[in-house]
Amino acid sequence: MSNDTTTLSKREALESLLSQGDVLIQLDPRADGVVVPPDLSGQPLLVLRIGLDMPVPIPDLDITDQRVQATLSFNREPYHVNVPWNAVFGMVSEAGQGLLWTGDVPVEVMEQMLQMSRHDGEPGDGDASEAPDAEAARGPRLVAIDGGRSREADEEPPPRPDGPPTLKLVR
Repeated sequence: MSNDTTTLSKREALESLLSQGDVLIQLDPRADGVVVPPDLSGQPLLVLRIGLDMPVPIPDLDITDQRVQATLSFNREPYHVNVPWNAVFGMVSEAGQGLLWTGDVPVEVMEQMLQMSRHDGEPGDGDASEAPDAEAARGPRLVAIDGGRSREADEEPPPRPDGPPTLKLVR
């Protein structure tokens, strides 16, 4: 995958990331058609780990143009999940490559991301733990992007485009 904005479908993006290892899928479990354990269905963000070569294999992983479905383990109990693409807004590979569809991010999650961004930009109190290396030690994270630049915390989210969704690789 390249760093340029592409017109990859979410399916194509997932298949590409899966070829590199496990993938964390960020989704809104409240969206129509999502089937996950009931105790996880009311929150605005759910992260599912899927892979082609996981320690506990997923023999029924099925990725189509409409959705991802598989039997996953929740607290060591199998549960058949169904995730339509309209619910998916982000993916991160185990290698740290991330994709974020900003137009699909739930409002609550976007607000939380902006809040975190706001706190990341505040100067520290001189504590050595906030040295530049401390940020690198936190590891990869999703960042809201708009037109190739990070959005400032006090800006409004961009309006949803009328055309097909696009994505951008976030490193």
